[in-house]
Amino acid sequence: MITPVNLQQHYRILKDEGISLPDLFTVPTIPLKEKLLRKFGVPIARKLPIKGQYLLTSAVKRFRNPTGKLKLNYPLDFPECQIIAEKVKEHNLKPWWGKRAVVCVSHDVDNSQGLRFVTKMADIDSSYDLPSTFNFLTHDDYEFDNDLIRSLIHDGFEVGLHGYTHDQGFAFRNPKNMKKLLQKAGQVLFAENFVGYRSPALSVSEQLFQALGESNFLYDSSLQIASPFYHSVRIPFPFYMEKYGIWELPLMVQDDNYFRDTNTPEDLILESITRFINEIIELNGVFVINFHPHLMIKRENFYKNLIKTIKAHHDVAFATMEKVIEYAKGDISQ
Repeated sequence: MITPVNLQQHYRILKDEGISLPDLFTVPTIPLKEKLLRKFGVPIARKLPIKGQYLLTSAVKRFRNPTGKLKLNYPLDFPECQIIAEKVKEHNLKPWWGKRAVVCVSHDVDNSQGLRFVTKMADIDSSYDLPSTFNFLTHDDYEFDNDLIRSLIHDGFEVGLHGYTHDQGFAFRNPKNMKKLLQKAGQVLFAENFVGYRSPALSVSEQLFQALGESNFLYDSSLQIASPFYHSVRIPFPFYMEKYGIWELPLMVQDDNYFRDTNTPEDLILESITRFINEIIELNGVFVINFHPHLMIKRENFYKNLIKTIKAHHDVAFATMEKVIEYAKGDISQ
């Protein structure tokens, strides 16, 4: 099994404890009702204006969480992570550029509203010396802007693919068409060596991962950890999925969990994020957090406060997702 060169001790602990990462990182089987809804219902809903789409999907999210209370799984809620934390606590390991953990901030650009706020978000991230990853759609409701892509890459950001369109049923389409659309999207994306992917609405399937591997993506970041409404891989480490020839860098949490699944006050969100980071530090793991630009337009001050909160942790490194995978592979200096 291919393992991160900087997390050998952690992987040995998991092996010695009989914890199978291939089992945890198995692509989940999606219930038939959800699969049909994503394949056939969502395309109809996408004919609505953006505001209508947002209201509809928000209503669906609230339906699955009618109390509106914050429901998240934190890393140390999982017994596997408890074991790792207990085994490494005395060693003061610093496997990420001399730091105990690493934070990756990403931005999935879902629509034209989000696209218009990308430059502002990049400016905010730059002002806090925060490298981040912007994932774009190539054939959706906004015109793809190569000049913007060039500017982001020049300023040290990573550019990844979020899809040909924001098709929430993409993972369940015909495999040949899926691969064809991935290749077309890649041809449009200016970043010649873009390597990362996150699926629209985090929709996944075996055929999607197969197509990603065959299309030479380095990593995916669509599997989740914290959401109680989806399959959790539990372990906040990069994992090489040998079956598909692709790395998985699981998503810990995103703004949807706070602003759409719930109505969480901003001070409690900051407390939640702080807890995530503190627990990630105990595990020497990777904290991947996603913020959609369109959800931050009216929350700019909150986003700045959140970045300040994250940057206040001096035991963590900050990197793009691509750099984290390269580092775990040993392709860049340890």
